Amino acid sequence: MIKQILVVDDDEIFRLTASITLKNAFSGVAVLYAKHGEEALLILNDNNPDVILLDLNMPVMDGWEFLRAAIPINLPPVYIVSSSIDPNDKKKAMIDNRIKGFIEKPLTLENVAIIK
Repeated sequence: MIKQILVVDDDEIFRLTASITLKNAFSGVAVLYAKHGEEALLILNDNNPDVILLDLNMPVMDGWEFLRAAIPINLPPVYIVSSSIDPNDKKKAMIDNRIKGFIEKPLTLENVAIIK
């Protein structure tokens, strides 16, 4: 059962709409937010989310940099959430066994159904 999700995305509107969608999809879920990968690493020091939804393109520390920095951390399942249409992003995401899926923005009840 998913009780806590960490959304890592620099877009405030996306974080707001993601929260609404996730709360509709997962009853009673708590949603944590980080504006970039560096902030996400700090949040992981004090929290143990069940899932991470990770954007790729962010300032300060992007999604790829976050994944490299988090190598020593036992991460929960990570789902890339991106508006990128670059097929190389999808291929690169599938190489990392911590990444369980690639969700195209915007989040909908249908595309968050892959989150486990």
